[in-house]
Amino acid sequence: MNILEFYQQTYTYDTGNNLTNLSHQAKSNTWQQTLTIHPNSNRGTENNNQNNFDTNGNLLNLNNIGNLEWYYNNTLNKLTKADKPNTTQYYVYDYQGNRIRTVIESNHQVQSQRDYLPSLDLSINQAK
Repeated sequence: MNILEFYQQTYTYDTGNNLTNLSHQAKSNTWQQTLTIHPNSNRGTENNNQNNFDTNGNLLNLNNIGNLEWYYNNTLNKLTKADKPNTTQYYVYDYQGNRIRTVIESNHQVQSQRDYLPSLDLSINQAK
């Protein structure tokens, strides 16, 4: 099974060179993110989802991808995929904030684990 695939991302900008649209197309998933810019500045405006960011500015939801949870130090804690609500990716960090492990769990069973070492990545796939 190959989990890598080709994709295309298209960016749209307004006349002030502000990003207004991001479109992602791949065989497995297609999504679009629209950003609204205030007409009298180059600042983004509030979107319809008031809870899209936490108080530290961390993104809480990626359209069509999933929900994100963050640790107090703004490192990613977990991702729950939108298309697989019983599948969660957990992230573990060392004291310097470097990611050292990713664990994928489905239906409360560990499916795979990846450990990041200075010159080596170790992956264990436990899915049957």
